[in-house]
Amino acid sequence: MDFSELHQFYNDISSRIGNVADQTSNLSRQLQTDITQLKAELHTTNILLTLFLIVNIIGLILNFFKRGKK
Repeated sequence: MDFSELHQFYNDISSRIGNVADQTSNLSRQLQTDITQLKAELHTTNILLTLFLIVNIIGLILNFFKRGKK
């Protein structure tokens, strides 16, 4: 193996390492976007569950007072 082949071999390795770094960076950005979307969906779900809980508690209180009057 002469110097030019060795140089080309190291250039190929360097290029592949750069490609791996680029792909890792792209995947990291995609995951960050997905996590942000999941956080927003979780926030919405928590609001809906809180409203559901409040409505059920109000329903239980109303049922309790209705049974108490009978």
